[in-house]
Amino acid sequence: MDAANQVAEEIPEELLKSLPIPYDGSLVSFFRSLKQFLPQQHKFVEENEEYQLRLLEFLHAVKLGPRQKGAKRGAKRALHSDVPKEKTAQELTDNNELELRGQYAQVVLEVLKCELTRKTYIKFLLHVHDRIIPNMSKPLLLADFLISSFRRGGLLSVLALNGLFSLIQEHHLDFPQFYEKFYALLTPEVLTAKYRARFFYLADLFMSSSHIPQYTVAAVAKRLSRLSLTAPADSLPLLLTFTFNLIIRHPSLLALIHRTDSEDILVDPYVLSDPDMQTCRALDSSLWELKVNLGSCLLRPS
Repeated sequence: MDAANQVAEEIPEELLKSLPIPYDGSLVSFFRSLKQFLPQQHKFVEENEEYQLRLLEFLHAVKLGPRQKGAKRGAKRALHSDVPKEKTAQELTDNNELELRGQYAQVVLEVLKCELTRKTYIKFLLHVHDRIIPNMSKPLLLADFLISSFRRGGLLSVLALNGLFSLIQEHHLDFPQFYEKFYALLTPEVLTAKYRARFFYLADLFMSSSHIPQYTVAAVAKRLSRLSLTAPADSLPLLLTFTFNLIIRHPSLLALIHRTDSEDILVDPYVLSDPDMQTCRALDSSLWELKVNLGSCLLRPS
């Protein structure tokens, strides 16, 4: 059984029937037809949230998994051989899978050209890293969409982090402004966001690299320390744990713990309103806010 048929068998039959393109037993042909249908029906799709969600459910139901190395090997053999050879069953399967991934990617891009409702947009971002990107032939085709989402601010920025992290870590996306934009997300709103646990989990991964500039680590630690002074009680453990993990991973921050000449907001040189991590003077400051929070925690009744 080829790759397309295996994938098709795992998609609920009622879901295939709910889409406007008749399924003729070939998933590759189905994707081709869907790719041609969507540009002609953009207005209908944009005005029908139920249909948007059904399309997204279908895209989520397709499970191609990680790209097989065999496909690349087959392609290399073809490039270095002038003698036409009969394709093996494995090479036919690899070519079928590559075509399926390519068609899948084109359908995803056509869907994203539509003006999605907020509910559909959020649902797409929630699972782009684990249900969309693994199926794409060229995941970097989603870079513009994810960067644009990340720059929109608020909840959409938080939810775009997972997909961006996948592209940066696994597909070598070059996004020089990433930490600058990430720093801008560190506001009181992120502490009350529905997905704040996901945000701090991903932030912990972003900040684990030893190659991050010292001023970036210091600025992130300092801003979170300042936020901790007014953070909701239920978000404080998450925030403090993340900040202390930063200190453990980046020993240079210990200087900000031991410094005692700026342990007051009136003399603290840190400029909270400065969006530039290099000029906000976090490295000249201290993390005195952590001591305040630890002291208040010790004084709270159990």
